[in-house]
Amino acid sequence: MAEAGRAAARRPVPPRPPAGRGCAVQVSVIVPVHNSECWLDECLKSVWEQDFKETMELSVFNDASEDGSAEIIEKWKMKLEDAGVPVIVGSNDSSQPRGVGFAKNQAVIQSSGTYLCFLDSDDVMMPQRVRLQHEVAIQHPNSIVGCQIRREPPESTERYTRWINSLTEEQLLTQVFTSHGPTVIMPTWFCSREWFFHVGKFDEGGKGVPEDLLFFYKHIQNGGEVFRVNHCLLLYRYHPQAATHSVLDFLHVANSSGKEICWCHSTEQILKYLWNVIPLKLHFKGNHLESPCQVS
Repeated sequence: MAEAGRAAARRPVPPRPPAGRGCAVQVSVIVPVHNSECWLDECLKSVWEQDFKETMELSVFNDASEDGSAEIIEKWKMKLEDAGVPVIVGSNDSSQPRGVGFAKNQAVIQSSGTYLCFLDSDDVMMPQRVRLQHEVAIQHPNSIVGCQIRREPPESTERYTRWINSLTEEQLLTQVFTSHGPTVIMPTWFCSREWFFHVGKFDEGGKGVPEDLLFFYKHIQNGGEVFRVNHCLLLYRYHPQAATHSVLDFLHVANSSGKEICWCHSTEQILKYLWNVIPLKLHFKGNHLESPCQVS
């Protein structure tokens, strides 16, 4: 983690050549925004400071923000485009936000990158994040690639932070159905565009729906792999306004026809439901999941 901390102090890299007509964009940085003015400036600055040498774009979707987020986006749009990074900005101009899942989907749809780098508007990337995760993702096209994190403030969620940073490569799969949720956290996700649409976009149920958890389980169901770059590449903020706090105490799952709905109030209920609807064979040792494997 010290390496990533030192990297944060580096000077911005020289402007990269812009992606011209007919030149494919390698990476789209996906940023959903809703009332994020307190953190957005630092977040978008971290996009500007990436040391990735290939083509990159920023795709922002502003979901009915009522603060100064739009002005901050416009400021960084000019700076990034001057540095050779195209910026695509979409918005929901109604009075009601549509939710994180909708905003992420819209940001992905309006983007064009071969790979997607997800970034929450209240978090900060280390300068080498895109470069290091891209190197892993091109070797594993059917994967979600995460990274280690640094929590801000440091004393918040200490047990969870230790868990997320210390999982072994095997545990990234064997612990996918624990109460902690995805074994690589959503703000660190990096994956190919093709695989994202193969799994099938985020749930757009709105406030309270754990869209990242539902996508992660669909990813596993489809035989997806999970990898983590063992460097601290993200400053992950904890604050009362974080979308995490709006997730309900139950999990809402529908079957493939969308007609049957299950409300799960505990990890045990989630496992029982998944046992019946997801084609995974679950192996237990004691009371925990030992290893899942795809049913042939």
